[in-house]
Parts: sequence; structure tokens; C-alpha cells
Amino acid sequence: MEHSSVSSPLTYLKEQGYEVDVLNITINGKVDIEHLKSLIRQDTILVSICYVDSEVGIVQPIHETAEILKDYPNCFLHVDCTQGVGKIELYLSYVDLISFAPHKFYGLNGFGGLIKKKDIVLEHLINSGASTTLYRSGTLVFLVMDPGYNPINRQKIIYILSNVSDVMEECKHKKHLEGKTKKTNNK
Repeated sequence: MEHSSVSSPLTYLKEQGYEVDVLNITINGKVDIEHLKSLIRQDTILVSICYVDSEVGIVQPIHETAEILKDYPNCFLHVDCTQGVGKIELYLSYVDLISFAPHKFYGLNGFGGLIKKKDIVLEHLINSGASTTLYRSGTLVFLVMDPGYNPINRQKIIYILSNVSDVMEECKHKKHLEGKTKKTNNK
């Protein structure tokens, strides 16, 4: 049931020697919480779930999953919220990593977003000079914040940011985002 954007990286991780378990789903299409409880161990480092299924729209029990993970301080909860953006209320204050693909809500194709809690350290994607971030060399593109590009994009991005404001408050690049917004408002 998982989207190939999730299953392909999981296959890659398996090939790199990581142990990857896939959760069963219940008859109603939700992740099997009891199966999660049976699989999780003290050395589990990540649980990744799509908030809303891309095919049938089933909303997964993210809060219940987060409650289970409280007993595993070395395990992070990643949620792909792409399919839920602009369609349902997203409750993400207890999530460690949030990803989304803007093309699903009138954004640019080929772009993606990752919001992380401040205390989470990520491994570099590309090892070279650091420009605006430690995680990727080069200058990040904030085109979707440009009001001349597409007002729907701007509204959707603001919606996302307002719904995960508690995570964004901790985001290292908040000042950069605020600076872009202030410049936009002054034009």
C-alpha cells in the first residue's frame, strides 16, 4: 500500500544493510498498531508513515503512533503529509520529521520539503561547501514564496507553515523564511 517514493528508499536501505520492517495494515486500511508494538525495539531509529494514503485517502493514526514512540527516545517519527495538505487538519506537533511534495497542491514539480525538529541532526546529502544550510550545498530556492509566481502556491505554503508552526518555530532557517516573507509584504 506504500507509495513508491517510500518503498524505493526502503529497498535501498535494505541493500545498504539496514533492517527494515513493513507494518501490516488492518482490514480498514490503517497501520496495525499492535504489529508496530511487536516490531519496535530499543534500537529502532525511525518509523515512517504517510499521514493520508494517496490512493484511497485513509488517514493514519499518527497521534497513537507518536504515543507509542514516547517510550523509545532514540526512535524518530517521520510523517509524509503530502496528501493531507489543504484537505484535512494536520496535527504534527508530536512528529519529528515532516515531508511534503508541493506538486500535489499546485506547487512546483521536482521540489520537496522537509521540516525537522531543532534537536535532530541529519547526515549531509552532498559533501561540499555549505552555503545556506549544513545539509545541502548551494543556495536553497524559495521561489514558492514569490507572490509573482503563483498566489495559490503562496497560500498553500503559508497554510502548511501555520499548521506546523510549533515545528517551524524550532526550524534553523526560520529567520530566512521570515526575511523572504517580509520582503514579499513590502513590495
